[in-house]
Amino acid sequence: MDTLIAFLNEKLDSREYKRALAVRLVLEGYIIEDIVEILHISEAFIRKWRTVYETAGTEGFRLGHRGSMGYLSPEERQEILVWLKQQHTWDIQSLTTFIATTYGVIFKSNQSYYQLFADAGLRWKKVQPTNPKKDDVAVAEKKKRLRPFLPHSMTILLMIA
Repeated sequence: MDTLIAFLNEKLDSREYKRALAVRLVLEGYIIEDIVEILHISEAFIRKWRTVYETAGTEGFRLGHRGSMGYLSPEERQEILVWLKQQHTWDIQSLTTFIATTYGVIFKSNQSYYQLFADAGLRWKKVQPTNPKKDDVAVAEKKKRLRPFLPHSMTILLMIA
């Protein structure tokens, strides 16, 4: 019972917690019908997890699926993030090409590429090297016109920009 209580005090997935809690309540003598109603589970659920607990202990409550191995090692992912930060523009196609030619990996879903952009702290949408509508002459003229109307601190910022 002490190991069960210690298990419940860990930071758990809600499914693992519900399994352990159901077994704990049964072992403490609560009526099964009350447990079913409180936890919104079935009697079969309680029987199953009690049996698992008796045979495997608290480790039996753990989720079985641990995910698959990634296509890239942590070192390779880090190299990709460094490469991304060195680029002037970012798009899915160039990232896809870089990963395919360098590491021989092509992800099935674009989500993997989006995650790499996010991990690098980059936004990949609407990528442009510069604003196509930017006119340096017009911007300089507007700054000159606005300078007399701005406080001194804002004038300094305009001069820096």
